[in-house]
Amino acid sequence: MKSNALFIKYFRAALVISVLTALASCSSSKKNILTPEGWTLIGETKANFIREKDVIKIYSLDKYTDIRFRVEDRAIKVSEMTVYFENGDKLTPKIEDMIEADQYSKIINLADNGKRLDRIEFKYRTNGSILKGRAKIIVIGKAYTGF
Repeated sequence: MKSNALFIKYFRAALVISVLTALASCSSSKKNILTPEGWTLIGETKANFIREKDVIKIYSLDKYTDIRFRVEDRAIKVSEMTVYFENGDKLTPKIEDMIEADQYSKIINLADNGKRLDRIEFKYRTNGSILKGRAKIIVIGKAYTGF
């Protein structure tokens, strides 16, 4: 009788440990993106070594006055960026900058009264090789707060 009670005690302990391990392994390994105050995440992509051109579709209905992007993990040289607005207009700011890993681009002003975005297209050159990993491009925006 005593061995059955001992078995049940160890079985319960093993079951609790197994459940906790399973829950811990299911948690997201995705890194939280910290944005400066007043800015929100509006899109992201992993740099593509083959095409060296990426499009970030914007699904937000907010209007934005400014945008900027952050490059993580690897440096990239941006040769062209085109911002497409919901109304069909587009903006091609002059950006021929090397953005180092974990750095922000300059702020790109869209409109003082805000504009809705449709998508942002990047053309760039990635430094290094795909074996060392791809850069991540994170676009943040400053939402229009007027009426």
